[in-house]
Amino acid sequence: MSFQLTDDAHATVRLVTLQSSSENPVIEIANTDFTKGLNSVVVDGKTISGVYTWEVVVDNKTVPAPTTIFNSDVVSSGVAINLDTDSPNFGTIYVSQKDGQRGIRAFNPAFEAYNTTPWLAGMWDTSVGASPWRLAMLNDNLLITDWGDAQGGIYLFDPENTAARSNFFAGTCNPASGEWTYEGKVIGGSTSGLSVRGKGEETTIISFQEDWPSNYSLNLVTYNLGTATQITEAPTQSDKFKSVSGYLVNGNVEVLTCDKGMVLGQVRGGGNNSKGVPSFLITSLEGDILFNSGESMETLTGSVGCFALSADGSIFCVQDDGNNIHVCSLEWEPEFKLTELYTFNVLMDGGMDRNSYQATFDPAGNLYVANRSSFRVFSLPREASQATTQAPTTAHILGSFDGVENITIDASDNEEAAVYYNLQGVRVSSDNLTTGIYVKVVQGKATKVLVK
Repeated sequence: MSFQLTDDAHATVRLVTLQSSSENPVIEIANTDFTKGLNSVVVDGKTISGVYTWEVVVDNKTVPAPTTIFNSDVVSSGVAINLDTDSPNFGTIYVSQKDGQRGIRAFNPAFEAYNTTPWLAGMWDTSVGASPWRLAMLNDNLLITDWGDAQGGIYLFDPENTAARSNFFAGTCNPASGEWTYEGKVIGGSTSGLSVRGKGEETTIISFQEDWPSNYSLNLVTYNLGTATQITEAPTQSDKFKSVSGYLVNGNVEVLTCDKGMVLGQVRGGGNNSKGVPSFLITSLEGDILFNSGESMETLTGSVGCFALSADGSIFCVQDDGNNIHVCSLEWEPEFKLTELYTFNVLMDGGMDRNSYQATFDPAGNLYVANRSSFRVFSLPREASQATTQAPTTAHILGSFDGVENITIDASDNEEAAVYYNLQGVRVSSDNLTTGIYVKVVQGKATKVLVK
């Protein structure tokens, strides 16, 4: 088993069973200091029984104060991180470059650049500053928003084909308004922000659309995407989403979600964080307003449109109309509560300006900020903690299988989801299996199968 660390660290490597009947649901394999870079741990399959996946638990060091841990001179407007452990591009950091040769820059988890010339260069509207704009991940693909009119909307980028992008909205764009029309209906338009929810058939996208159902309508909507790779239907809008949209009249709106709720943030100049048009709202996923910064956060006078929400919804950041990022804790139950923890100045090391456009967290709690002058990563104050990264769900560790019943292979038995191993624990292709006994794993359940 191999894994890569971005710094020297103490870590625990452990197996986690995929079979609930196992007598040893978690087995610790290593608990020691590892070095930056590639590390490997060996497991003797003869000493365990059953089917396991594995995970690495890294001990994070105490951070006493905000610290810059990476600084790039990329003039950026958006940032997203691939956090899907099943993806071959897990850990890749994507940044939208909004000046010079506009396009997409990418870095590995150690902040080493994959490219110096942006991917998709020459494909953007240079007459506006928001093309390309904010980013989001859709499985292994990158969604790129464009908040201009000439080609406003959403574009899908496949990292395996760095020379092309595809229209995420079907149909055609009206360059005068940004409206996207498909089969005679407006289905979207210029897009300032979006968030992807769910997986597979349950995938939805919550987005702020400037031009749906018509030019400059300014609406928070939901797209029921499922497994499609292109939007062909108009969005839906609940009454609560329609009501919330009335607070978001700036138009430059960021959408952030977690399993507990969502943040809707917009640009507000100094002194304009008001109840009617606040810097941000925090709502339930259904659109019930839980917090209005215009009436409940006196320390915030405005905002530049840069917000971040941790995956578990416990930490929230907002950059004010100056140079300060406000870091807050969120409690969602039994009643919602926002507590401001501290602020720090994004200019503390120079090289940035007050115009930040998007921010996001990695699993270790580091804050990534896309700024008009640079792309920067901050390590935020924390006590010693742990960050767990799971191996891909298809990364099975096989132990002994004494007592598992031999059966005859049945091609109709969910073959699409089956993974096969020989008795030495080596994964083999299910195509044209030779005669012999194999271990077949389907959704964590292992059986021996006889191929005749």
